[in-house]
Amino acid sequence: MRNSSIGTCESIVVIIDHEGRIDTVSINNKQTSHLSLFQENMLLEEVQWKKVFTAAPSGSTQLLSTYEGRTYLFTLHLVQANSYINQIVTLANISQSMFNPYSNEGQHKTDELIMESSAMKRISKIIETIAHVGSTVLLLGESGVGKSQIAKFIHSTSTRSTQPFISVNCGAIPESLIESELFGYEEGTFTGGKKGGKVGLFEAAHKGTIFLDEIAEFPLNLQAKLLGVLQENAVRKVGSTEEKKVDVRVIAATNKNLQELVEKKLFREDLFYRLNVVPLTIPPLREREKDIHILIDHFLFKYNTKYHLQKEINDEVKKELIQYKWPGNIRELE
Repeated sequence: MRNSSIGTCESIVVIIDHEGRIDTVSINNKQTSHLSLFQENMLLEEVQWKKVFTAAPSGSTQLLSTYEGRTYLFTLHLVQANSYINQIVTLANISQSMFNPYSNEGQHKTDELIMESSAMKRISKIIETIAHVGSTVLLLGESGVGKSQIAKFIHSTSTRSTQPFISVNCGAIPESLIESELFGYEEGTFTGGKKGGKVGLFEAAHKGTIFLDEIAEFPLNLQAKLLGVLQENAVRKVGSTEEKKVDVRVIAATNKNLQELVEKKLFREDLFYRLNVVPLTIPPLREREKDIHILIDHFLFKYNTKYHLQKEINDEVKKELIQYKWPGNIRELE
């Protein structure tokens, strides 16, 4: 008998050995016997996985695959294990979004995501597909490529758009304060703390979205607590013995290579795979020439309006701007 729980399953990690056999399956971070439960609950036979792997090029890649009426986003990573290459696959069931009654089809918010390049259109398509499910999203890319704007766009196109969007720069909060800021604290926990304690940012984002920017800077000693929040959907304030349930969609971002940090023991491997359910790599601006053109026009209009000006950029200057490599990406252009 096949179990319908796939419809609510957000996070699956599958490890394939060097001979192409399914070695381990982890569902929502809970390891299980891989073949019987995998075939019954995941509605995918081993041959289906092999089709996905065969179609995937080497390295890290993403594929959309439809099977028995459901759509899955596969992300494949090839990893070195001794002298062999193993495959680690994360899977997100995104079928709900195809038929979601709250879909904003025909209402693409171009004022929030300025793009014309094929690379960004592909990312936009994935965003539209996953916006209405609760899967964790990991935004990757150089500093200044627009990760925070994309996080806002994901939130604004989702069913959570009327609920809070809370942005947290993990690298800007002192390590001594980040636990109490994110999870809150009870009254009397700290000298000089607020009367009545404090609500943490996860609790404040209830029903909405929390954006954890610069997630690579999150203190290693607190990563286990963050992992617990992501797995159990509950927070425990500093100084409290009770947990409180929260319904929060998590979007994380970094300009660093988290896999390298995992290898160096600077970032928890289990947290990485919990965040890496739907990874999106945002290309640098130098690879998006078509976007440079419209971004120039966008920012020119924005600041002409803000400062009541009528400035223009002639074609020669615009040509120079388009040919420039923009090491600081969109932030430098603006």
